[in-house]
Amino acid sequence: RGPDRAKRTALVHGATVHGFQVATPAFADEPTAYYTRRSGVGLALDHHARRLIGAPLNVGVIGLGIGTLATYSRAGDTLRFYELSPDVVRLAQDARYFSFLSRAHGQTSVVLGDGRLSLERGEGQLDVLVVDAFGSDSVPVHLLTREAMAIYGRRLAPDGVLMIHISNRYLDLRPVIAAAARNGGWQARLASLARGDIDETAALAAAEGSSERCEAHFYAAIRSLRAGDRAAARRALEASIETGMIGQGEFGMAQELLRSSVR
Repeated sequence: RGPDRAKRTALVHGATVHGFQVATPAFADEPTAYYTRRSGVGLALDHHARRLIGAPLNVGVIGLGIGTLATYSRAGDTLRFYELSPDVVRLAQDARYFSFLSRAHGQTSVVLGDGRLSLERGEGQLDVLVVDAFGSDSVPVHLLTREAMAIYGRRLAPDGVLMIHISNRYLDLRPVIAAAARNGGWQARLASLARGDIDETAALAAAEGSSERCEAHFYAAIRSLRAGDRAAARRALEASIETGMIGQGEFGMAQELLRSSVR
């Protein structure tokens, strides 16, 4: 029987469900609610380019919830959660209710306090930064300002990924995030190509002549690798390197994959 009818424990505040965990042992490590394998953040953590070369991920998460994202961690990974509420921390760490944190394969930690301020004071570069401190009826606007986006950019690695959860009952925050991205010089990534959600030929044609050429060829290689076509993957990786865009994180990843995985 699947997890849909299984007993579960949820953390609810007002009208917002901050996560739930299925009690059935077979599904206890399965990410749920907003963070399933096909969610944006799930795809970012499962399909990050560093995964393909066996490198660990350094992940920051503003907003703990019940610690669901810890289930994506693998041995060698580091996940640091930033949480303002001590009550949320207490519940998430209480194994009588939730065990995502205690069962994590990577190293997890929780920093109590304002996420933006704590992140600004921190050190080291993050491969993925998740901002998920938004309730259904509240918006911590200090996490969406130009200054906040600049902090995120300073803490992220050159090929890092910023994921922002913007579900809200009353406000459409997509234009706000889009404007912040444009003003901050952020680039959209072609993860949908690696997943097979968009046509490869169209994606490569759209990227031709732009700063996304290196990235497009790289993710075409990832798609070929998942399909078992190593020859096509090698050609795509070589095309990624031939762009000469050494400032792109995918450039270095393409070189590493050619050396270690695609011979």
